[in-house]
This record gives sequence, C-alpha cells and structure tokens, in this order.
Amino acid sequence: MAGPGRLATLEQLMQDDPLDWLDYKASDLARGDEAVLDTLSTGERIYICLAANRMDILSREGYSVVQALSRLGPDWLHDLVLRHRC
Repeated sequence: MAGPGRLATLEQLMQDDPLDWLDYKASDLARGDEAVLDTLSTGERIYICLAANRMDILSREGYSVVQALSRLGPDWLHDLVLRHRC
C-alpha cells in the first residue's frame, strides 16, 4: 500500500507532466501490478501497456499493436517512442 509520501509524489507527477505519471504507472505494470489500469481512460491504458511492453493486456482488451498505436494519436505516440526507445 502506498504511504502518504508516495501519494504526494504521484499527485505532483500528475500536475507536472501527465506522461511522467503514466510512465510511473507503466513501471508498476511492468512489475505485474495490473490494478494500475483500473481507473484510467482507454488512451492512458494503451499508453501504459505499450510502455510496459504488455501486449498480452492489449490483446485481451481487443487491440492489436497497430490499433493501439493508432488509438494513441500522433502526440502521445511521438512521446512514447522518445521516452521508451532502447
């Protein structure tokens, strides 16, 4: 369970840059915490699944990789690639 300090940090991330917050959530998902997806919009869920390399979840939700990338739109797709390329 998250303590008060961690909640304050997440709230600050949400205010500063929403994609920083989504990247933080993606790291949780990459460690197996699928609960991070529960309250997010479709676009946020897709971004997080792609960032965490969880194609299994995208597939389970009915998206191919191409459909998911298309759903993100050009701005988020550009940022996803910049933030998560190897």
